[in-house]
Amino acid sequence: MNINQKIRKKFGIPFLVFSSITLLFILLLFLFLHKLNIIPFIYMFCFFSILLLLWVGNCLLLNHKKKQIQYVGYVLSIVFVLLSVFVIYYADKTNGFLNKLFGTGTGMYTNTYYVVTLNQKYNDIHEINGQKIGFYDYIPNIDQVFDTLNKTIQTENIKYNDFTSSFQGLGSEEVSAVIVEKSLYLFFLEYHTDFTPESYEILYTFDVTVKEQTDEVNPNADSFNVYIGGTDFTGMYTDFNLILTMNKKTHKILLTSTPRDYYIELAGKNGAKDILGYAGVWGIQTSIQSLEKLYGINIDYYIKVNTQSLVGLVDTLGGVEFCSDRSYTTTHSLVIGTYNDNLGKKLYVTAGCRNYSGIEILTIARERKAFPGGDSQRQKNCQQIMINIMEKVIKEGNLVNFFSILEAMSDLYTTNISKKLVTDLVRDTIQRPNWQYEQQSVTGNDSKGRVHLTNFVDYVMIPDINTVTSAVSKINQILNES
Repeated sequence: MNINQKIRKKFGIPFLVFSSITLLFILLLFLFLHKLNIIPFIYMFCFFSILLLLWVGNCLLLNHKKKQIQYVGYVLSIVFVLLSVFVIYYADKTNGFLNKLFGTGTGMYTNTYYVVTLNQKYNDIHEINGQKIGFYDYIPNIDQVFDTLNKTIQTENIKYNDFTSSFQGLGSEEVSAVIVEKSLYLFFLEYHTDFTPESYEILYTFDVTVKEQTDEVNPNADSFNVYIGGTDFTGMYTDFNLILTMNKKTHKILLTSTPRDYYIELAGKNGAKDILGYAGVWGIQTSIQSLEKLYGINIDYYIKVNTQSLVGLVDTLGGVEFCSDRSYTTTHSLVIGTYNDNLGKKLYVTAGCRNYSGIEILTIARERKAFPGGDSQRQKNCQQIMINIMEKVIKEGNLVNFFSILEAMSDLYTTNISKKLVTDLVRDTIQRPNWQYEQQSVTGNDSKGRVHLTNFVDYVMIPDINTVTSAVSKINQILNES
């Protein structure tokens, strides 16, 4: 009789099958949770030590002389396997989510461009093949624009030093068409009264997608800065601009808001100034580098938030609380995907705290004209909304709506934050769940200035250097505390 036959005779086939399968699932559970890498080592050690002890106890039940007790062991083995499958499934889905949204180090953004001609001048893009096309020098990604357009037609390109000159060249038929980025064209038609939409026709529309490679950052750093930009409906302008300063050692988070209309020097534009909110048209890196220049700091990571996806996340969470110190009616309507406030009703926000739906939270986040502080108060409101969403995601991230939350978050943002940093933070938060939040905002003075890197004049906010200096001091304090 060989050793295998002796074991089968001593313990029996059912014992060997059930004990082996149970042990196999313990090992699989360990591998999947280890791969997820969000549970602290001491918790993992205690958890699997207990599981192994339970497995040994269950083996004793399976090998008991009484059949009734063996049946209890069989039932417990089946229950344990089912629970293991359940946990493994959740761990695998969560790991897939983390792999999808973190750690690529590459961001992508897409601009839409129009080929604009005089109204009823041409019927098809191919009719201007070989002719002159004008463009404004600061049109975003102009090299990629012409690379894309040249796949359809060949043109002679004429550069203009200001935006209106390109359209004046079109009106005088110096050029047959002009190329313009979508958001700038819409702004042009809205604010430049000398030109009317009826005079022009969009002959051709195309998209250009730009890949942004970001520098690698040490995920083991104890402190770092994250730029959080909340885009408007265009997906280009950033209405919400926040620098999140985090210190993992002290468990402190500082939120520094910069108004959308802050009039600052834009990175890579030869010293030209514009409002911060417009910098995003040139991609997230232009926004980051412009803020780095303003504050004299390094920004390590970014999160670009899609406000339309924010609505879905808040609704998935069952709403989010917002507290207001005053009652007011929003100037914006409860609409999404448009600036036309005539399409929906306004929101009445009551003094005090209450739960609001996704579209209501978005409308509150957009509001600035209802406050004496204007955009500064909007930035503070956005800070409160962001903190409340973060806290509710943690609170409501349970088995009932776990996958719904992951699905809602999948289109919420793009980021260059590494997966390792995220899992390290989750693991750290499990051990020390309480973070200390501090908030600050910079301010400025109302003025007028050229915007959209054109000769158009609109409202801007001139930075108050004293508040900028104070903000930088606080950021550095949080970064360097130990």
